[in-house]
Formats: sequence, C-alpha cells, structure tokens
Amino acid sequence: MNMQNFIHSIISPECMDIYFADKDFSNAECGKQLLSKFVGYSVLCLSLCVKLPQISKIYRHKSGWGINISTQAIEALGFSSLYSYCYVSGYPLNVFGDTVSNFLQTMIVVYLCLYYKGQKLEAIVALVGSILGGFFLCSGIVPLAVLKNFNRFGIVMKFIGGSSQIYTNYKNQSTGQISFWTILMAWTIVTSKVMTALIETKDYQLVFGTSMGSCIMGTVLCQIVYYSFKKPTPAKKEQ
Repeated sequence: MNMQNFIHSIISPECMDIYFADKDFSNAECGKQLLSKFVGYSVLCLSLCVKLPQISKIYRHKSGWGINISTQAIEALGFSSLYSYCYVSGYPLNVFGDTVSNFLQTMIVVYLCLYYKGQKLEAIVALVGSILGGFFLCSGIVPLAVLKNFNRFGIVMKFIGGSSQIYTNYKNQSTGQISFWTILMAWTIVTSKVMTALIETKDYQLVFGTSMGSCIMGTVLCQIVYYSFKKPTPAKKEQ
C-alpha cells in the first residue's frame, strides 16, 4: 500500500477536496467519516491487548475456573464468521480488524483453559484447527452468500454462548477467573463498533450483531461488579 492509498483509507478523495480545496471544515458527512475512522482504528489498537489481562490471570492461577470453554469457543466462532464476511465483502480494516485480534486471543484463552484441565492434545488441536479454519474462510473459496449466512449463524451462536456465560456466573454466584479489565475493554470496543458499522458499511446485520454483543458484555460486566461486592452467604450452623 502506497502513501496515497493509505491516506485514502482514512479520508476519502471527496472529503480531501472538501477540506483542502473548498476549505469547508464544517462538512457533517466528512466529519462523521473521520470520527468513524478514528474510533475504528482506536478500537483496533485497543483490541491488540483486550484479552491480555484474562490470559495473564489464567496463566498466573494455572486455572480457567469460572470460564465457560463452550462460550469462549462460540465467541471465537462468532469472531471468525464476522471477520471472514467483512474481509470478503471488501469492508475497510477499521471495521473488522479488531475481530481478528480478538479471535486469536480468544483461542489462546481456550487453549490455556484446556491445557490446565490436562487436555493438552485437545488444546493444540483447537488452536491450530481454528487458525487454519480462519485462513480457509478468508481464502475466497467460500462464496460471499455462504459467509453472510455463516455470519448470521455466528450472531445466534454468540447470543447462546453469551447467555450460557451469564447463566454460569449466576449459577456459581461468582464470575471466577473472568477479568474485569478484559470485559470492560471488550464492552467498550463492541459498543464503539456499533457506530463504526453503521457509518462505514450501513450493513444492518453487522449493526445488529455488534449491538447484541454490547448488551451481552454489559451484562457480564455488571455481574462482575455485583458479585465482587456481594458477601458470601454464611453457612447455617448445625443445631
């Protein structure tokens, strides 16, 4: 990518003419475009470390207790359905780049959870298989119509997976090893992406998926705060 293409990936040629030729710095459409790009690339940078607190916590405790592995696997499936659909659709990197980073970090979480449960072979197969599967989805072999339906399936699975994690937290009356900072960053990212998806793509399937993700992450975040302040119920003394 040369410098001109890089600049045009941030600001369109039309907006460059409006800003630098016409000196119209109050243009609303170009302002929304720049804001969307800024938010999108900020989210992309933040996503590079979004699950590092979670990964660090699992590694330090040598345990993934409280983390629903099925939920994490479903979340990774949702990420792969989203970035493959966006990539093949030709959407700009700031729309889906964070999902690639989140996908890889989620699979590391799955790997560590399986590894510390003693399922080392399953951990390796899950990590390598998911990465190879991601390359296959983006290869262009799978038709766009199939990827769009796969993304719809991913949205449903993310809802099921998120609900499962919320129920696991409720059942345990604890969020276990789930990292507050990871969920906070994830909620911030997915909430910001609602605006980015709406402005950059006008793809209401993406907007719906990110809005639902924001609600799920917000619920888990509230559970972390609630259970961290809730005192455990004292056991009843025997008569």
